[in-house]
Amino acid sequence: MIYRRQDLYYLIFTQVILIKLSPPPYRVISYVDDSYVVVADKDSRTRMRNLTEVITKQMEWLNRIGIICNSSKTGLIAFGTKELKLVVEDGEFHSKQCIKILGLLVDSKLSWENHISSVIQKSKSQIFALRYVRTFLNVKETCKVLKSHFASV
Repeated sequence: MIYRRQDLYYLIFTQVILIKLSPPPYRVISYVDDSYVVVADKDSRTRMRNLTEVITKQMEWLNRIGIICNSSKTGLIAFGTKELKLVVEDGEFHSKQCIKILGLLVDSKLSWENHISSVIQKSKSQIFALRYVRTFLNVKETCKVLKSHFASV
């Protein structure tokens, strides 16, 4: 397999971070260029300590390789608890009510409301666009466009 240079850097960097964070109590989940670190514990103090530790390790690692972590673009979600604020080194991390994980909107209550609303909104805009375009297409072409748009939503 042939890798572009930026892909190779990503593979090298990802391997390092996965090796450093893989032992419990962390669980690292990666898919292409998205990585998620899961921290879980029944005790809230232990959970916060582990979360602080994992974010500190990540920020130290990123600083060593010359990457600056933008805490405002880093997603942090706490399931079943109130809003969370975490201050680590120069970064201040706030939990969000909803984050997107591989195209799926997940909220802190683990409900489907945000995701369903998003899918409905996307479908409405695609139906509107299709209504305009279908006047230029025959039935077979219209069916193809319909399938391609709604299979991706």
